[in-house]
Amino acid sequence: MKAIRDHKLTTLAEIPLFEGCRPSELEHLAKSFDMSWASSGDVLEVEGQPTRWWKVIVHGTASVSQHGRPTGLFNAGDWWGERSIVSSEPSTVTVVALTPVVLLTLGRRQFLTLPQCHPVVAAHVISQLAGRQAPYEGLAFA
Repeated sequence: MKAIRDHKLTTLAEIPLFEGCRPSELEHLAKSFDMSWASSGDVLEVEGQPTRWWKVIVHGTASVSQHGRPTGLFNAGDWWGERSIVSSEPSTVTVVALTPVVLLTLGRRQFLTLPQCHPVVAAHVISQLAGRQAPYEGLAFA
């Protein structure tokens, strides 16, 4: 168990979204996040379906589509799911792994407590959200 938590801790420290977090914050986040692996072709998110997870790509590339049309790519450090979690509405995108992908996932309850428990992370998320004009606009196009 400790080896997995240490691996998550090291992984979190490498992701720009978590820059500025104190070691104690990273340690707490490592306990909160789940780590998973997906193979090329695996569907990571389905448009129109409810989502309970905030997902952060650690390694790999995934395609993003809306209404059946490709809209971009997610790469290491990219994340999604926050809009559905906050609004309780279904996902607005379909995400499919193009390569093997390593993901960190955070449940709805933990995500919603980020501002209280991890203000540095919440500030990064909010600042990045403010820069998004529309869902996933401005991503590298496939």
